[in-house]
Amino acid sequence: NNKPIDVELLKSGSYELTKDVKKGEIVDSTYLKRIPDVKAGDIVTVLVEFEGITVSTLARAMTNANFGDTLSVRNVESGNIITGKLKEGPILLVSLGGS
Repeated sequence: NNKPIDVELLKSGSYELTKDVKKGEIVDSTYLKRIPDVKAGDIVTVLVEFEGITVSTLARAMTNANFGDTLSVRNVESGNIITGKLKEGPILLVSLGGS
């Protein structure tokens, strides 16, 4: 039993309808799909931080993801796979720790 949704969710641009809707029909959460912030194939900036040094590169997203998700990407130059936390930008933040 799903509750009707607030039309503001659709106006926000973060969700899209997954079904056709007839005039007067009540729309519930089963009709909505979250639009990913990054789609598979999108290019993102990767920032790798290690012991106070930050290095940046470009990489291609391997899957869809939203800000805050863990995402794996493929470096466009080396082909290496890098995993980090997706932030707004979109930026993939990778922290290697260090002392």
